[in-house]
Amino acid sequence: MVSSQGRFALYTEQTEEGFVDWHLDNYTFDYKTNKVLIRVMENYEYENGEPVTPLSVLYLNFEEVDGTWVITEVWYDV
Repeated sequence: MVSSQGRFALYTEQTEEGFVDWHLDNYTFDYKTNKVLIRVMENYEYENGEPVTPLSVLYLNFEEVDGTWVITEVWYDV
């Protein structure tokens, strides 16, 4: 199993809806199941600039299907 932790910017743009950025927070590759799990942190701010807490966490599970990596599961946590 290979895993990494860190904060890697994926997308950043301040929007009127309060979206600030996405950061790749963690990923894990499991050799036994040939699956990749990626955890993305979503950051939002209120109109006054205060961060929305807790952060939204997006989970993406990838599997190789016929030679192509596809998302097989998506779920959120807060």
